[in-house]
Amino acid sequence: MSLDGLRVVVTGSTRGLGRAFAADLARRGARVVVNGVDPERCAATAADLGAVARAGSVADEAVARGLVQTCVEHHGGIDAVVNNAGIVRDAMFKRMTAGALDEVIAVHLRGTFLVTQAAVQAMGEGLSVVNVTSGTALYGLVGQSNYGAAKGGINALTRALTVELGRRGVRVNSLYPRARTDMTVGVAEHPGIAAHLGDAEAVAPLVSYLVSPASAHVAGQVLAFDGRELTVWTHPAPAASERRDGPWSLEDVQAMLADEAKLEPLHPDAIGIASWEAFRR
Repeated sequence: MSLDGLRVVVTGSTRGLGRAFAADLARRGARVVVNGVDPERCAATAADLGAVARAGSVADEAVARGLVQTCVEHHGGIDAVVNNAGIVRDAMFKRMTAGALDEVIAVHLRGTFLVTQAAVQAMGEGLSVVNVTSGTALYGLVGQSNYGAAKGGINALTRALTVELGRRGVRVNSLYPRARTDMTVGVAEHPGIAAHLGDAEAVAPLVSYLVSPASAHVAGQVLAFDGRELTVWTHPAPAASERRDGPWSLEDVQAMLADEAKLEPLHPDAIGIASWEAFRR
């Protein structure tokens, strides 16, 4: 697939998944702007990939807007954004600090919001946005309540923007990459999980597809990919509903919710199942 001339910003792209995404895009002919918090690493990555660099944290509104401005100034516009920048501050919930929550929310959710908003304001129509999410947001993992909350917010943002901006030809999708990276080292050490994690380079082609015109019909999706298995996840939907003519009594509420068949369990994938089992040991 040729992406000749496609103008793309990839946040958090100096290593791991982000670098793999940027490299695959550049190899296919896209004009890429890379980003990272380390200026030297950012410049070196840009030199390696034949890209343009803009260093800084996407949690900073000036940096987020500067990323899009850099793409517009160097490439004449912007066609796509890959919101990959992220950090982890894992801890058990009872010991997690408010600062650990704020840091993770700032980079993941605020950063995704800010870069996407700047791109929409600059481009107006025809933009493709890929938001990197996580299984943590879909079924929960131990020690990642802050990370799961941030990624869950990103999934909600994906749905909201699909509804609001779809009529303008703006496509927004969430990608749950099941890959070995610096951020998954702790999880990947547990038996049974490594087999379900692919290489970052193997996940990258899906990103290239999602930003390309070939995927013009794909919007509002949550997709999981490890380079071997591609999964389309469902969106929240009502599982059970009852309506009564008058006000509900406490007994009415109890009568409905006492039926466990009407309650929805979490639905983990293979990584989620293996993770749950690992942390139960």
